[in-house]
Amino acid sequence: MTDEQIYSKIESTYNSEKGKGFITHLIRSFLPVTKTKYLLVLDDKKPMMCALTKSKLVSKDCVLKLQLDNSEELFQDFVNKMMGKETNTLEKLFAGKRLAVESANSTKLLCTKAYQQLYNFVTTEMLNGNKHINFVISDELKKENKPSKPANSNPVNKPKSEQNVVHRSTTKLGDMDALSKLKAQLEKEGK
Repeated sequence: MTDEQIYSKIESTYNSEKGKGFITHLIRSFLPVTKTKYLLVLDDKKPMMCALTKSKLVSKDCVLKLQLDNSEELFQDFVNKMMGKETNTLEKLFAGKRLAVESANSTKLLCTKAYQQLYNFVTTEMLNGNKHINFVISDELKKENKPSKPANSNPVNKPKSEQNVVHRSTTKLGDMDALSKLKAQLEKEGK
């Protein structure tokens, strides 16, 4: 699928009653970008298919294995490209598979092109003033930036002796030797 086709599919899915929830799930799971990473190792729990384009996906370890297993052929392909010859060794090896992008918040996977178009869709909708998407993104940013509270941060659980204790300093400026000497020197000079 082309970028335009992927974008229009996201847009049409979002504009349908049932699809709006699905696209919202993808937005909450995959955005902001700090929630995502490339799939490093195959995971049996996740189907190796893009949730939007239905294209087959590969993990980083599969890409590395393909490159190691076919290193001589890939080197010859590189040399041929340097000589100006047309080659399609990589296309044959990957057979239309794309690199998978995953999120810990979802069992769905996206290909890199679909992920980029999801990002473009969200950005465009935010700029166009889509209140729903603006709410979803701001809600996710709040969740991400919200500091986690320690287990005993609730004052109800603390003993009375630990609640509202104010610690005051018992040190006075005159207690420090350097300040005492400075005070004495200033008094001696008459200041």
